[in-house]
Amino acid sequence: MGEPADWEVRDERGRVVGVNLPDRGVWMANHQTLSDWLYLWSFAYFTKHHSSVFITLKDSLKWIPFVGWACQLFGFIFLSRKWVNDKGPFKKQLEVVAHGIEGASGDEKKLLLLIFPEGTLVTGNTRPLSKAFADKTGVTDLSHTLLPRSTGLFFALRSLAPLIPTLSLIDLTVGYPGPDASSSKWPEDYYDLTLWYKGLPPPSLHIHIRKWEVKTQVPLGTSEGEGTDAEKKVFEAWLRERWDEKDALMKRFVEEGSFVSSPLGDKFGNGKEAAVNGTSHKVSIPGYAAGRRDGEVSMPIRLRSAHENLGAFAYFLAPLLLWFVVPILFAGVVGVVSKIAGGSSGDAVKLMPDGSPCGCGKATTSAAAGRLGEL
Repeated sequence: MGEPADWEVRDERGRVVGVNLPDRGVWMANHQTLSDWLYLWSFAYFTKHHSSVFITLKDSLKWIPFVGWACQLFGFIFLSRKWVNDKGPFKKQLEVVAHGIEGASGDEKKLLLLIFPEGTLVTGNTRPLSKAFADKTGVTDLSHTLLPRSTGLFFALRSLAPLIPTLSLIDLTVGYPGPDASSSKWPEDYYDLTLWYKGLPPPSLHIHIRKWEVKTQVPLGTSEGEGTDAEKKVFEAWLRERWDEKDALMKRFVEEGSFVSSPLGDKFGNGKEAAVNGTSHKVSIPGYAAGRRDGEVSMPIRLRSAHENLGAFAYFLAPLLLWFVVPILFAGVVGVVSKIAGGSSGDAVKLMPDGSPCGCGKATTSAAAGRLGEL
């Protein structure tokens, strides 16, 4: 990422209040809990990408009441994890995303596409499955992450790169406090979806950030279309190397509580990796003060201004109005129509075939039938 000063955003008091990431990027992250996407969306608020975010989620999540419905309104991308079924819809959605920022200005020109290449959570159940796949394919297994799937990410980058020349690939390694090196538990065992109604979120969110320019630093190949098999294999190997590094970062985090190395540094801190991708740093968003190593940045969670408390609920204002106001209006219209119809039928004077008045439609019909019988 370069030196911290290049991407830290500070207020007039010198406090870090944001992170300066490239305007348009694909963010890839390890998958620790079912709430990862929500926390990273919150992190995007500090990079000013929160209104331009598109997240790839499991298809079944779209039907979760309220949450799933809201995700559909935001245009999130739902995948069934079967490439034969996902490929066509995914391509159309990527085109919509890319063309949607053409001619935009300000924060609207930004793009954040969040992808979890692992495809599922790392838990005590999925780790053995990842190991079995590694043994079967002859690749090195990981310890704290799952082997990544390259197909969706490769397709997304190749689809967006020609349309967005300045596209970047942002790598986020996410860690939660809790499990230690001797524990058999995983973050999802601590921070599952029950925290939504228990009100017990993680005390802090730790994020290690790296960046590559897609056009010049990511091996996507030069062929037309979806890429050759050889190009796909090159990218798959490149991505697996990044995940080896990510797994080492997670190992350090579990053992030391930090992604940043000791002052001596190594290739994941301030060492030789800087010559290739720039110095890597970690952003910590704590709920409490904590000691920090060189290269760490602590950023408290707070809104930029008080009026954003109301703005946060603006997205739900229209649905709430529709939910409450439309039924009331409908009931009112029905009541008025019924009253008008009732008054008209009460005032109407109908004539029997013999010319006598009658206010009863049934009698009129009967009499009319009798009269016709006489003819």
